Amino acid sequence: MKQKAYKLLSFLLATVMLVSLLPTTSLAADTINIKGITAPVAGEAPVITGITTDTAGITLTNIQWQKGSSVLNSTNKFEAGQTYNLWIRYAVSEGYEISDAVTVTSDLENSTNDIDTARRIVHIWYTVPAAPKYTVTVTGGGTVEGKDSVTTEAGTRLQLRAPEVSGKRFTGWSGLDGITFYGDNAKVTDPILQFIMPAKNLTVTANYQDAVEITTVNIKGITKPLAGANPVNFGVTTDTTGLSVKEVIWYFDRTPSTNVPHDYEFQLGDKLYLLVWLDVADGYTLANPLTITADLEYTAAYRGLTYGTVYIEYTVTEEMPTTYTVSFDANGGTGTMADKTGISGEYTLPANEFTAPDGKQFKAWSVGGVEKAAGEKITVTADTTVTALWEDIPVAPKTLDSIAITTPPTKTAYTAGESFDSTGMVVTATYSDNSTAPVTGYTITPDGVLGMSNTEITVTYTEDGVVIKTATQAITVTSAVGSGSGDSGSDDSDSDDTSTVTPSTPSVPEYVNPFTDVSEGDYFYDAVKWAVQNDITTGTTDTTFSPDMVCTRAQAVTFLYRAAGSPDAKGEMPFSDVAENAYYHDAVLWAIEKGITKGISETEFAPDAVCTREQIVTFLYRAAVSLGKDVSVGEDTNILSYDDAFDIGEWAIPAMQWACGAGVMNGTSESTLSPQMECTRGQIVTFLYRTFR
Repeated sequence: MKQKAYKLLSFLLATVMLVSLLPTTSLAADTINIKGITAPVAGEAPVITGITTDTAGITLTNIQWQKGSSVLNSTNKFEAGQTYNLWIRYAVSEGYEISDAVTVTSDLENSTNDIDTARRIVHIWYTVPAAPKYTVTVTGGGTVEGKDSVTTEAGTRLQLRAPEVSGKRFTGWSGLDGITFYGDNAKVTDPILQFIMPAKNLTVTANYQDAVEITTVNIKGITKPLAGANPVNFGVTTDTTGLSVKEVIWYFDRTPSTNVPHDYEFQLGDKLYLLVWLDVADGYTLANPLTITADLEYTAAYRGLTYGTVYIEYTVTEEMPTTYTVSFDANGGTGTMADKTGISGEYTLPANEFTAPDGKQFKAWSVGGVEKAAGEKITVTADTTVTALWEDIPVAPKTLDSIAITTPPTKTAYTAGESFDSTGMVVTATYSDNSTAPVTGYTITPDGVLGMSNTEITVTYTEDGVVIKTATQAITVTSAVGSGSGDSGSDDSDSDDTSTVTPSTPSVPEYVNPFTDVSEGDYFYDAVKWAVQNDITTGTTDTTFSPDMVCTRAQAVTFLYRAAGSPDAKGEMPFSDVAENAYYHDAVLWAIEKGITKGISETEFAPDAVCTREQIVTFLYRAAVSLGKDVSVGEDTNILSYDDAFDIGEWAIPAMQWACGAGVMNGTSESTLSPQMECTRGQIVTFLYRTFR
């Protein structure tokens, strides 16, 4: 009995010990909660990151979005109206177990779910709602997708179009602030503009302004495509008011992918399209239809779809002509002149760039043994050598510049009634080569008896019967004692003393510049001073000379007339536009008499027309000839080195050569004479000063 009791007790103790070794089991909550779900949106890829559970004992081990039996990845997009399954596998931690009646909750609104406890899988079912739609409305005459308004989802790409309106210029869209445009260079001023629909309603306005309508555009400067030649995109312009050319491209077809490569050689039969992109100035607009003219005989020409574009269609029908090389031979000169390649047909001979041999100057070019002047055109039909011809530099004749009394006479004080005595006086001439020499054979004025009014004598010297120069010598003349003539002294004087009157030599008052717009540093300062002191001209006011004011033909001829000493004018006035009481009447009459001007017609002088630089130089040249001045320096003066030498009127060439050679004109720059430029007061008095001083 005791033994049985002992066995029972041992069994119970063993059972208790075994149970104490078993793990303790806790029940999980009745609900598994899934959170952090990103709601599917139509057009977007599935997102599984961030999905977790806060249910104790539950771990999410695998998560994926499915459509039917297909698993979605990041390249798939949710579709509106479609139902998707968020498939989640979970694990139960040790010490936990799940009730067969467990339910599932989630933070994904409008979803349904179920759970497969045997497979430990949660299903959350969700139908993607349709995306919200927004409306864009266009006013001002524009359209969106060809309509007045469109309702669509955010993110949709839409196209605005502003139609062309006769007499109007589209200036841009308003109402698109903050909106994303489609295209790298898209801007609100594009009449055709694509944009991305935002998540809001829009009202967009097409804006126009009144504009001058351009009905015809003329394209010029097109280089004709020739078989064997490469495309030329530069030099194309338009002379149509309101337009300028901003881009030129040759195409095989009217698409950007078919542009002609720059090194492509055209072939006979090539059908080409020249795109000319025009920049339309503010206040102008292009008509539709638009008439297009060009200096290329094209097959067709028409406007492009893009505003401002013009297409000219052309088929290559001619081959590139054979070209030749023109080379240059210095013929004893030094330096180089680059060969001219690619020449065919007419070619203009350039100015000489060689350095002449010692003692020589450039004369002309020789082409095939025929003398040709620079600027003359030749016809090139083969490789051609152009040879420089040289001539001796002519020695300029020595001319008389001035005379001076270098040694005064022994006697300079006289008594009235005596004659001038030149004993001891030396008169020296200075020549153009700066040489000097004493001269004789001069005349003295006055050449008779001296009176009290004589304060100086004038020496006049004539060389070769043409050049006349003068110099003066101051003298004093006193009255005689007791002459009784009453010419000097008091009527009631009976003194034996001599009553002597010694008049002083008149002094030229020091020049004080009255003009605020003429400074000593100005090139025309000495000329203005000379002109004012010699009564050739005054200022435009008491304090201004206006050196930059242009001169009329009447003013220029009057200045020239006064510089010549205002001689008597003879003859009858042939010009109906020169009144007898006009201030320039005598000046014009004198200029006609001397052959200085012939007027602009037989009956018109045009006194109020502006005088150009080549006109005033021509007046001066003719005046110099009429006054006997030496103008031969112009015969040897080369003005072809100036870039605008060929702009000089043929009638003015001798005058311009003389003016440059004599130092009357220096040019407006090192390379320009500007013969057609309007002549200013400052320039005219400077030309006069250099001619007559």
